[in-house]
Amino acid sequence: MGLSWLVADGLRAALDRLGHDRAVKIARKIRARLDVFETESEPFASRFGPLAIGGVGAGVARDVAALEPETVRWIDAVLRDDDVLWDVGANVGLYSVYAARRGLSRVYAFEPFAATYLQLSRNLVANQVDSRVAALNLALSDRAGVAELAVRAFEPGFTSTLPGHEIARLQRIERIGAQSVLTLRAADFLAVEPAARPTAVKIDVDGAEALVLAGLDDALLAGLRTLLIEIDPEFAARFDAGFAPRLVAAGLVEIAQTTPNSGRNRIFLRGGGGPV
Repeated sequence: MGLSWLVADGLRAALDRLGHDRAVKIARKIRARLDVFETESEPFASRFGPLAIGGVGAGVARDVAALEPETVRWIDAVLRDDDVLWDVGANVGLYSVYAARRGLSRVYAFEPFAATYLQLSRNLVANQVDSRVAALNLALSDRAGVAELAVRAFEPGFTSTLPGHEIARLQRIERIGAQSVLTLRAADFLAVEPAARPTAVKIDVDGAEALVLAGLDDALLAGLRTLLIEIDPEFAARFDAGFAPRLVAAGLVEIAQTTPNSGRNRIFLRGGGGPV
């Protein structure tokens, strides 16, 4: 993601030095050349064989364990084949695909951004896990309704979240538009799909953590075995004060992590356990 932004900023600076008409013509030629990458996938090494992942959210690493090693260790060591996993903020589906390859029989991948959702669906098919991973084009939140995503690029895998909840690095990027998205509380979703009740939840929503957590009711938390959440430093104090106690009250205990790790993810396990 960071590399994409650097390239985009460099191209913008170069085009700004040209006259408008010439810059537009060059930009169109660049776009035409880049279109060929929309259906291409990058091979990611994993202990379960190569994963075919397309979309800019895949990053620059070529080994799934190198991106967020603690997430991979959590999937490998904590999750069970009979777990039902909710991947909230699934992006292009790297970890949903990996969890399915690891042996999970059912994964629900929530991704509200339309361009990324399309790439997520393509990646599930490319890796032949679309029968075990359900891709859902909606946002889990604290209420049922319709909200707007702040759109900063139409590239698959580009992070987008609800206005007012973006982390600082997203707010620095120019907003080019908005996309309406259906929002549901966890209970609303389970009312129409009761078999989807999760035993494991992964949350990576870049600023909207409070909305997702507020929508997870006590009954759902009581049925969880484990939860992994990526927490931006801006949200850490609020999480510790208002949300971590709810997880502890539900019997979910934070466990230590071994190195290497990204430093962003925190892992909770029912009853606690050794480091992951």
